Amino acid sequence: MTEGTTSLVKCYVCGDELDRENVIGAEGEIFCEDCYIEGHHKIQACNPWDVHSKKYLGKKLVLKEQKA
Repeated sequence: MTEGTTSLVKCYVCGDELDRENVIGAEGEIFCEDCYIEGHHKIQACNPWDVHSKKYLGKKLVLKEQKA
């Protein structure tokens, strides 16, 4: 056996060479951690105040239009 020799694989998206133990396999392809997260985990931020304001102001607008 040869020590220090590792088999490297390339990320499907960015092409970085990584050790086999540091890759993620999904959909039949090999990804580095960064590319996998970017492609599969879309971050959606929710601002509770924006949601509340939109609902509150939307109701006020509807009521105002009904009175007119």
